[in-house]
Amino acid sequence: MTLIMDRLQGKHIIVSVSGGKDSVALWLWAIRTGLNPVAVYIDTGWEWDEHHAHLDMLERRIGKLHRISPAE
Repeated sequence: MTLIMDRLQGKHIIVSVSGGKDSVALWLWAIRTGLNPVAVYIDTGWEWDEHHAHLDMLERRIGKLHRISPAE
């Protein structure tokens, strides 16, 4: 683990966050290990309103979530 962390320190770390348990766990791990990740969510335009509310809650509790929409 030390070798991995040594290689990642000082790099730009992007975490793709879907809102599911696995991507949120990775996001939290990257924060807690000091990697200062940039969390990115790719909006396909097919998500339910409830999913966007879930992402809003994650952003309030964890940190900035950069959202990329289909129009971009």
